[in-house]
Amino acid sequence: MQRFGNVAVHTGDVLLKVSTGNVTHKIIQIGQKTGASSGGFSNIVHAAIYVGSVAGHSKAIAESVGSGLRFLEPNPNSHYSWHVWHLGGNQALRHLAADLAANLVEKAQTDNGFGSYSQGGATISAYKSGNVTKNPVSGTLAEDMMNDFTSPNGTNRSFFCSNFVVLAYSMAAQMLGLPVTSGINLNYKYTSPAEMQKYFSRNHSWLNAGVINGAY
Repeated sequence: MQRFGNVAVHTGDVLLKVSTGNVTHKIIQIGQKTGASSGGFSNIVHAAIYVGSVAGHSKAIAESVGSGLRFLEPNPNSHYSWHVWHLGGNQALRHLAADLAANLVEKAQTDNGFGSYSQGGATISAYKSGNVTKNPVSGTLAEDMMNDFTSPNGTNRSFFCSNFVVLAYSMAAQMLGLPVTSGINLNYKYTSPAEMQKYFSRNHSWLNAGVINGAY
């Protein structure tokens, strides 16, 4: 656990970024607002997962951005703000999700073609609901990802921000012998940042730990 100001951030916590109104954020907001996924939270435009001490960082997040998968250390002087969401009662799932996310970032740093940004997936997620009742989800993609992750060479895989975070939790749940939707009951293929905020705010298993500042 690390403190950012008055907010305690734990390994595996999900960070959801609030729009600053720049051009990129406005485009995402418009897509989410006109699509099926925002639920009134279209100002939430990016998702990441807190992984803690890793790869030369003492307080790192793992995220999928335009340049691909990466680690980033939040900057308390930044004007960007993040909602911090904490899954209560399942430390093993949180920690494994963070470990998997960190390992995927490390894989992207060494395997050419792995971990690029899926612009198409990000665009679709703004317009298509990730609700599992509308888009049934199976463990197949999570199984494929684990096979890629453990193979010597892997295959080309691209991600977008919310997809990366939800998939890390889906893979972790499956590895622990739990239903793939145990941590985040959303379809990683279509989920947007806004839909994650809506889901967390209505799910008592997830606690809003507060808001922190961070770099983009």
